[in-house]
Amino acid sequence: DYGYGNPETQNVDGLVAADFEAVNVTTGLTISIVSVVETPDVKYLFTLPSQTTADVVKISVLPSVGGFEGSVTFVQPA
Repeated sequence: DYGYGNPETQNVDGLVAADFEAVNVTTGLTISIVSVVETPDVKYLFTLPSQTTADVVKISVLPSVGGFEGSVTFVQPA
């Protein structure tokens, strides 16, 4: 989410699964991203394989993607 809490419009659009990396921070293992869908309001919906409850997962934009940087971290729900 590259616009949350930011008053300026973010135009990070047109990215695909290959532009992101997902890592299970708890185990240190890379997670294969199944799919990424861009929504009309330029947000991204990720489909990932389920992880163990309470594991921490981080999704990041790869550094090679047009100068954009950002990540989101969440805890796998039960």
